Amino acid sequence: MQRGELVSLDEVLQLLKEAIQRHLKSSKGFLVDGYPREVEQAVQFEKEVCKCSFLLYFDVSDETMTKRLLQRGISSGRVDDNETTIKSRLQTFHSHSQPILDYFGDKVKKIPAECEPEEIFQEVCKYIGAHQSC
Repeated sequence: MQRGELVSLDEVLQLLKEAIQRHLKSSKGFLVDGYPREVEQAVQFEKEVCKCSFLLYFDVSDETMTKRLLQRGISSGRVDDNETTIKSRLQTFHSHSQPILDYFGDKVKKIPAECEPEEIFQEVCKYIGAHQSC
């Protein structure tokens, strides 16, 4: 993670599967942040865990994302929120995201994310609200 690289597909899938199974009876649903990162993960997740209802995609520029992550690094102390690692993570994200968007097709819900957090949250609620109370 410190180098901006991805955790192995199998490890992430196993962690998600265990967490979902552990809370399945008491949950109304699951929101998984930053997953899948590769089409293979999406295929395996739907095969081994469950079908995806929809995918939220936050449409934001690299410039805005870099500013936000640098600020997060200041407030959280995360060592991977530095310009070099952020640049690498954004390159990795871009090279992997389009195939995932193509795989999920109409399930992808794009959210404009250049605005303030409260406005972004309201957009998220529109999609989640169709499935749950936000």
